[in-house]
Amino acid sequence: MPYFTLVSMSGISFTPGDVSYPSAAALFEQVVARQTEAAAIESAERSFTYDDLNRAANRIARAIVAGCGSDEEPVLLLFGKNALVAAAMLGILKAGKFYVPLDAADPAARLRLIAQDAGARLVLTDTEHEVQARALAGEAAIFNVDTIDPGADDRNLDLDIASSRMAYVTYTSGSTGAPKGIQHNQHTLVKTALVREQLGFSTATDRTALLYSLSVVQSTQYLFAALLNGGAACVYDLQAQGLAGLAEWMRRNRITAFISTPTVYRHFVATLDGRADMPHLRLISLAGEPVLAHDVALYQRCFEAPCRLRISYGSTEAPVSAEWVADQRTRLAQPHAPGGYAWGGSRIFIRDAQGRPLPPGEVGEIVVQSDLLSTGYWQRPELTAQSFLPDPAGGERRLFRTGDLGTLSPDGLLEFYGRKDNQVKVRGHRVEPAEIEDALFALDGVRQAAVLPQAAPGGETRLIAYLVSDGALPDAAVLRARLAARLPAHMLPAVFVRLLSMPVNEAGKVDRRALPPAPELERSTADPADEEIGRMLAIWREVFGAPVGLDDHFVELGGHSLIAARIVVRVSAEFGTPVDVTALAQAPTAAQLARWMRSPTPAASHHTVLALLRAGGQRPPFFCVHGFVGGVLDYGPLARHLDADQPFYALQSPAFDGQTPPQDNLVAMATEYASAIRAVQPRGPYRLGGYCFGGVVAFEMAQQLRAQGESVALLAMIEGYTPRAAMTPRHWTNSQHLAAFAANLPYWWRDVTRPGARAAVGRIVQRRRHAGGSASRVIDDALQGVEVPDTLVHIMQAHVDAMRCYKPGSYDGTITLFRVRGQSLWRAHDPTMGWGGVAASVRIRTIAGTHNTVLAEPDVRSLAASLSAALDDGSA
Repeated sequence: MPYFTLVSMSGISFTPGDVSYPSAAALFEQVVARQTEAAAIESAERSFTYDDLNRAANRIARAIVAGCGSDEEPVLLLFGKNALVAAAMLGILKAGKFYVPLDAADPAARLRLIAQDAGARLVLTDTEHEVQARALAGEAAIFNVDTIDPGADDRNLDLDIASSRMAYVTYTSGSTGAPKGIQHNQHTLVKTALVREQLGFSTATDRTALLYSLSVVQSTQYLFAALLNGGAACVYDLQAQGLAGLAEWMRRNRITAFISTPTVYRHFVATLDGRADMPHLRLISLAGEPVLAHDVALYQRCFEAPCRLRISYGSTEAPVSAEWVADQRTRLAQPHAPGGYAWGGSRIFIRDAQGRPLPPGEVGEIVVQSDLLSTGYWQRPELTAQSFLPDPAGGERRLFRTGDLGTLSPDGLLEFYGRKDNQVKVRGHRVEPAEIEDALFALDGVRQAAVLPQAAPGGETRLIAYLVSDGALPDAAVLRARLAARLPAHMLPAVFVRLLSMPVNEAGKVDRRALPPAPELERSTADPADEEIGRMLAIWREVFGAPVGLDDHFVELGGHSLIAARIVVRVSAEFGTPVDVTALAQAPTAAQLARWMRSPTPAASHHTVLALLRAGGQRPPFFCVHGFVGGVLDYGPLARHLDADQPFYALQSPAFDGQTPPQDNLVAMATEYASAIRAVQPRGPYRLGGYCFGGVVAFEMAQQLRAQGESVALLAMIEGYTPRAAMTPRHWTNSQHLAAFAANLPYWWRDVTRPGARAAVGRIVQRRRHAGGSASRVIDDALQGVEVPDTLVHIMQAHVDAMRCYKPGSYDGTITLFRVRGQSLWRAHDPTMGWGGVAASVRIRTIAGTHNTVLAEPDVRSLAASLSAALDDGSA
């Protein structure tokens, strides 16, 4: 008894048991006949109508058949992220063969492994990638499609291609330490596309955004869901075009369907200013990673009806498994979204370790029953037999053991609980730790290796590599660079932990559950033989109050300006050489700082107001003024998350040298800083900014530069209030006070329930007992009991005085205000933070986090994305 009967736009009706499908090429040609001049695929380099795409694919197919015949066999596909790859895919299918997509961005070693395993005798590529193709082809022939005569025969070939023929093989991370191929036939490709059309996922009126490499199975399926249903596929290269411009690209191209992993989706939403303003967008589809309740809340906050959020559960082997849909009225009681209900003719079961069905609510392995499964693993019959099982009741449907754990509710709603084995998802990619471990074993000196996933803030996953070595290992940056020659970026560990020995269980296998949490380990357990490095390491351990390894990065340890100040004071006293805090920007580990101290003339020992936190690139520099504390190392994460070609200069207080008196006049301070940046960039337009106090200084710098006839392209105010703006306006009525209280209550609750808030509330109560207005009270509140050098206290006292005496004049330009959503009750209930009455206009960009976390991970990523977009606007 079929679950449903579908009638596609092509007029083909079918049920889940049917196998009488046309080939993908034949169905595509039916679409071409109906909408010849409609847009089929668009990219930055070139676009095709359906007729253009069909003719290009026919020319490629005829060339393939002339050289290799029309027998079923693999063809390697190596292209960039552009429209031409669709013509190549269709050409291969029209020739009766199947394609194996390669990601040109992957390391050469990984591409060679895939090429060898696929055993193809033909590589299809273009001029841009021909050299790369020749390096991995071995004995296979190279066919550059750019060399095809545009006047060659472009008629349909009309070959009789059965739907049981293979369509493509995609490679994912393999449990044996090498990539494994997963094969799909034309039956699955065609029916998956038609099911999506019938269920409203991909229609003839849709313009679908394709963000990922077509070596990922989801991208291939979304491409054909568009092409076999008459829609348009719009290619956006995230790596080349950047996240900051994605929203505007979607508006300009009238995108109706946005397909993404949750990780990319979160970063994308962070670039939006409140509402997305995308009237054409009707569908956001998330897959590849767990979806959090936070992601649903982001959708409801930024996107308006009729746009809906679809969450899909599936895998490379079983891409059409379950789906769950949210709208503006959806409410979640748990911290994550469910996996969804079975769809597309699939059924889902939960089974125990012996393969027996489990009742609703019991946790077990997720098993999918469908006729839309992969046909198995390429040249791996034993693995295919383990994972793909025949339907006990007979018929075309088979069972696939996913290796995932989950439960089913009585009404069939799937809850996903992660992998049964060690396999994980990172940024939407399936990763087998064994493949990373295999690459680690290839490094000199590594005797044992284990890789585990770890939940990072924001719902993402990072990889932790545990190593046992014969002697010393290079630092983390060197290890990561060596692995990058073999592994793609999403498979590179975020943290490397060195162990003296690997824990094992009774069977002699690595006991992964006994591996200690990474944050509690120092990555280099032995004290150094070098006496000076040992002294430096002792200072770092004392200041941080925790185990610190030689190569642990200052920022990754949680370092900030206050800690930096304590370190440089202790180092200056211990080594007898004045050290400036910018030394930590150049030498951010204990070992590097000790070596830096030995240099004949350490560059940072001669204090300068400007610190270059990111060099290189052709863009105009961004100058960012220090905050209340006066240091600039807090800007390190922000600088790293901006575009690679964006120079980033930070301005720090000259009083950090311990000898220069701190400046308590904000106008004089701005004059000095403006002079410093003009030494780097003599003429405007300038791009200025600053966090909190630094934003006010940047404002005065902009005033002075404009008075000198210079232009300011960007004035970025990061969580910065105008002086005296922290008090609620006295002229408000009682109703206005009440409205402000109600509006701020959720954010006040967030503040007082965060870690350490009880002590903060105690300080607030305590300070109310003292006379208001003193600089010491403000400083005490900022330091929160942290012991800091007297030099730093004097700097902060000067900054408090400077802020109180400063009266900003009117500004006839635009301020771009980066502010968190909501405010504390102790702050002004004014969306412009007081700048609305000063500047001609204030452009508000909402960012993630709180006032005190916007420069720290993970919230700094939201600020970086929004600032990148503003810098792009300022460059226009």
